[in-house]
Amino acid sequence: MEIIPSSRESEFDNERESSQAGENEDSAFVKTGFNNWKKALEKCSVHKDSQCHKLAVMTRIQEPEPVNVQLSRELERRQQQARRNLMKIAGGVRYLARQGLAFRGDQKESGNLSQLLKYKATGDAELTSWLKGPLDFTSPELQNELLKLMANTIIK
Repeated sequence: MEIIPSSRESEFDNERESSQAGENEDSAFVKTGFNNWKKALEKCSVHKDSQCHKLAVMTRIQEPEPVNVQLSRELERRQQQARRNLMKIAGGVRYLARQGLAFRGDQKESGNLSQLLKYKATGDAELTSWLKGPLDFTSPELQNELLKLMANTIIK
């Protein structure tokens, strides 16, 4: 059985192709941000009639849920990922502390914590990408803070 796209779907595809051609004139609304406020009314009225705007509206209509719900879900997903990875790092800190081993070596990559986390990241793509990310969650300051939190928990 062959599925024939409706006229609305093919119209939508045609609009997508033509909007990509006119993307340069709408770059202030799509990529760079709008900053020419003296001509705001004129530019907005031109943009409102553009294929790029029509495509955005059609895409928005076809979305199953509002943008704020999508953003909230993505934020929740990232927070859960951060929590999981931070718990893995804290587990490494706890292990080294219980064993009485040094955390850091002469160089960042030669320390026990760094080597332990590399071992834990074997086969764990999420932790591997987390450790290679732009933020350093294995810094000496974080290690010391985790140790203080663990010490306070034990004292209580």
